[in-house]
Amino acid sequence: MIISTDFLTWFFIGYCLIYNLLLCVVFLFGPKRQTAIAAFPNPKAADHPPLPRITIMIPALNEESVIEQTIASLLSIPYAGCLEVLVIDDCSQDGTLSVARRLCSRSPAVSVLERTKDRCHMGKGDVLNQGFSHLLKGNPHQDLSQWIIGVFDADGCIVEDDFYAEVAKAFCDPAVGATQCGVRILNRDHHLLAALQDVEFATFSFVTQSVRDTTTGAVALGGNGQFIRASELKGLSQERGAPWNPAALTEDLDIGVRLLMNGARIRFIQRHVAQEGLQSFKLLFKQRHRWAWGSLQTFMRYVVSGEVLKHRMPWLRKLDLLYYLSFWIVPFVVLISMGLTLLGFLGWIQVTNSFSFAWMVFNGFSFVPMMVLGMRSARIAAWKIPHLVFLTTLYSFHWVPALAKGWVSILAGQEPTWIKTKRLREVMGQVQASVASTQVAPDAKVIQHPTALAAADDGRGALLNGFHGASARRIEFKYVLPARVADQVSEQLQKFLALDPHCQQQASNRYTVRSIYFDSPGFSCFHEKLNGQQVREKFRIRTYDQLGQTPIFLEYKAKRGLASNKKKIALTKEQLAAIAAGEYGALMASCSNGNAQLVDRLFSQIYRKAYGPAVLVVYERQAFVCEQDDSIRATMDTNVRAAMYPELCEIYRQDGLENVLDGQVILEIKFKQFLPRWLHALTTQFQIKPQACSKYCTSVAYFIAQTPMKQGSIIHAI
Repeated sequence: MIISTDFLTWFFIGYCLIYNLLLCVVFLFGPKRQTAIAAFPNPKAADHPPLPRITIMIPALNEESVIEQTIASLLSIPYAGCLEVLVIDDCSQDGTLSVARRLCSRSPAVSVLERTKDRCHMGKGDVLNQGFSHLLKGNPHQDLSQWIIGVFDADGCIVEDDFYAEVAKAFCDPAVGATQCGVRILNRDHHLLAALQDVEFATFSFVTQSVRDTTTGAVALGGNGQFIRASELKGLSQERGAPWNPAALTEDLDIGVRLLMNGARIRFIQRHVAQEGLQSFKLLFKQRHRWAWGSLQTFMRYVVSGEVLKHRMPWLRKLDLLYYLSFWIVPFVVLISMGLTLLGFLGWIQVTNSFSFAWMVFNGFSFVPMMVLGMRSARIAAWKIPHLVFLTTLYSFHWVPALAKGWVSILAGQEPTWIKTKRLREVMGQVQASVASTQVAPDAKVIQHPTALAAADDGRGALLNGFHGASARRIEFKYVLPARVADQVSEQLQKFLALDPHCQQQASNRYTVRSIYFDSPGFSCFHEKLNGQQVREKFRIRTYDQLGQTPIFLEYKAKRGLASNKKKIALTKEQLAAIAAGEYGALMASCSNGNAQLVDRLFSQIYRKAYGPAVLVVYERQAFVCEQDDSIRATMDTNVRAAMYPELCEIYRQDGLENVLDGQVILEIKFKQFLPRWLHALTTQFQIKPQACSKYCTSVAYFIAQTPMKQGSIIHAI
């Protein structure tokens, strides 16, 4: 049998090659995003229009592990207008609601909507509809044209400080009905599958979305980081009963199409929200099946029905929309091409094509320049691009079975359901809990996964390896305990460990720890921890108990996954004053060779990132040591309190400290190589699991939640 594949070549020329070339040409030489948006009004001008009110809705279903960090991230970004967050709890089975209520009680910028059991788990679209209805009822006199409704997933984090300013700038144009920001993957440097998802988002966001923004205005809306004018949502409600389609699995894609059909323009904001990437092919396929199913629903609803074709919208926007909604065809045509090639190779059929081999190769790989542009725009290292292009090409074939299953779901008349994907921090917490609750032989070593530890450290590893003083490399497990069980846990620990000699000297069996943490004006250390960065560092000034009783130390702590390494040097009063005054030369002259490297690293961060004293954290510590293995240590920290922006001379400050942990106790188990055998019994008895809990980040998040966002940046408001 002789089969000519010319028709396939012509399909790829018309559907892929021309489109990809247009994307690259317009992206490189077309109108730029910054000149396409109206100038932002000067807030200092007397006649400037008011900044729009921004309300971010977060649909939450079992998001206890991430919701607090997400809200802290959203509220930490400065905005001169009114900014608020609405958490919509969809009858979560974990502690999501209690976390949201606690944040609500602390900050007027946070509110909570609890869905009732008779309406829960009906889909993300229904959650958003109820949230918007709730907002309208609570604000009957709000000018809807000056009210922007954002939608974020519970794991979304903002990085750029001017994020909200860019959003507000876009909505200065009254024709703009919605905006969408880019998406990056938080854990892209720590797992290959996450890196491939990042390439996927980077290519789509930084090339396709940018070109659609500056040409047709038909930018697609995604679930994370979308903003819609409230007046547009109100118009959709009056037209079809609700803004979001509760039956749509991809409610974001659906509402984007409806906004375009209503004449609104959707803009792309060249800022991004960071979210977790999936590290399991099983979870990825579940997610992509849902996306494929929802995309096919939208295709059937608006393309097959002829709604888009009949609609009176600009022809270029209509053509762009039809192309985008029909793109699901391409993976199947690729599969057909590969199948015919394989049959020809086996000799079962004879395949002919009138195009040259070189042309067919160029035609088949026309997407590569777009991928490279996307990765370069996303600042992915050049040396990574060749192998990422190859791997992403292979990775993209997962869409074929996902789309096939999506068609089966539609044709079989299956009822779509909202399937909540487990967050990476949940999965990692379960892994850590599993390790911590497993009996380990005395000679067994705890092995760190290489992807968690092998990351670029910009000199931190070399610094630690070069230390000549008191340094320790340990693995840490942290647990947050209710105050009611703290004494019981302490009693159990004393069955296996001895009380630290410093605690034995105190009547209360506890000593006071005082630390002043350094950070940049934009809280880069805070955001690194918040975003799950595996390799990070921090500096602090630390002392114990009261004035004059103990020395003052400069401490450096580096973390790689669960492993940590710490170095400290004692400071004189003169050296502490030199740090406060920024007198680098005088301080270096007074340091020994073993300490100079640490001081030099601190001042490099002071000069490069404007590091300065950010938070004073004070707490009482009960410490335990293992008499048989001095590398095993346990600590219980209570009465954690803090104050923002202290002077270094205020390390012994007593007044103005606020409790930041609501009476909870932080238990830390530290060891070098061997997991303590008694840890299983302890975690089982009290039903506790390891979790991320930084006293520094908890303190910053507490003060962020306390700060009225209408005043702008927390740096200026506190």
